[in-house]
Amino acid sequence: MKKEHFIIILFSMYLLPLAFDFKGEDDGGGVSQLILILITCLSFLLLLFFCSKQATVNNIPTSAKTSIKVWWAFLFFTILSAFINSVPLAQYFRVVLPFLLCGMSMVLVALLYSKGIRLSILFSCFFVSAIASVVWTPIYQVGIIGGDINLLRHQIVGPLLPLVFAFAFSYIFSSDGNKLKGVLLILFSLVVISVSVTRNYLLVPFSILLFFILFARRSFKSTIWLQLLGSAKYLIVFSFFAIPLVGYIKPGVFDFWSYRLFGLTDDFGFDPTTYTRLAEYTAQFNILVEDPLKFLTGAGMGSEYYWDSSYFSDLSQILPLWYLEDLRPWVAGHSSWVYSFYSAGLVFGCALPFVYFRSVIASCRLISANIVPPSKSFVFYNSVIFAYLPLTVIANPFGSRISSLVIGVFLIVPLLYEQNRARNDE
Repeated sequence: MKKEHFIIILFSMYLLPLAFDFKGEDDGGGVSQLILILITCLSFLLLLFFCSKQATVNNIPTSAKTSIKVWWAFLFFTILSAFINSVPLAQYFRVVLPFLLCGMSMVLVALLYSKGIRLSILFSCFFVSAIASVVWTPIYQVGIIGGDINLLRHQIVGPLLPLVFAFAFSYIFSSDGNKLKGVLLILFSLVVISVSVTRNYLLVPFSILLFFILFARRSFKSTIWLQLLGSAKYLIVFSFFAIPLVGYIKPGVFDFWSYRLFGLTDDFGFDPTTYTRLAEYTAQFNILVEDPLKFLTGAGMGSEYYWDSSYFSDLSQILPLWYLEDLRPWVAGHSSWVYSFYSAGLVFGCALPFVYFRSVIASCRLISANIVPPSKSFVFYNSVIFAYLPLTVIANPFGSRISSLVIGVFLIVPLLYEQNRARNDE
């Protein structure tokens, strides 16, 4: 068996199990989830062992090493923060696990690169995992645990849906892509979003488009517009089939969308989703500033927090006041940035934005410096970080095990590509 085929098999075993991950009862874990995590960890160890037997071909750039060191320092610091704040061990572990998986992916992709493995060969591994996640999630929620499709919303959206959008644009914009396949992937993603009546994910394709429009070279921008116009005709034609399908899957879905976009604000005078987010963020900020020690070291991952009571008079129109007053969540909050500072304080709260935006800047440089028409893997690897960017503000992707595992790869890949732009598809 060729070395690259062996890597593809092991890397698929690393990604694919958590594509079938799900939330257990009360957000806890079960035996099946533990097995999925163990398979991922075992694959990780096997890949590390394989890399240890290979000769070093490429030097890992200093920028990538720095990001990895900062991330793992952040992880070790969360142990201290949780200990200082007496966070229950089970709660800490459940919240920190996605961040740990992210760190594992950062180390793994840097090692594979250093051993001369072409990163483009992992393209198919991500594709299979993304489709599996997006298909499995509604099957589990509706077909296995018997949820009502008319009541389920974000629960039926797979956490790797942003990857599907990134794949779609990589097929449309690249020199070796398939425009029709890209359009079908966009349509598939929009159907999932439409059935879920979830607004957050609509920001994902616009974030990717904005990235390319702002930073691509002028010659590449003209190609982007031509490809978008060429793809629009396919999208319009297929929409005539997709729209009735959405209405069949979830009757009344278009009324749901109308009410979500306009009716809620008309009825209550505010957007409930925005207010719940603000109530959470404000409370987390207040918890820090009220205690000098917490302000420095954070409240700890997995610690309980509350919603700010200044929003209760409005939110009590939707949720019972007793529920709002008794609410004590401990899972990672809805904003990656706010929760980063809430959990790690001033000392290490900057670690997440530091690592994330180093990758953002590297991707911007790569796209703006690219002269030849890019390959689909190059477009994909440099757009995923932008696909998840809007969700880091309102729908923390680091709360999911599989999305954190995947994001870890893309926090490092642009830094690796930047070292050798002449071989940007490796």
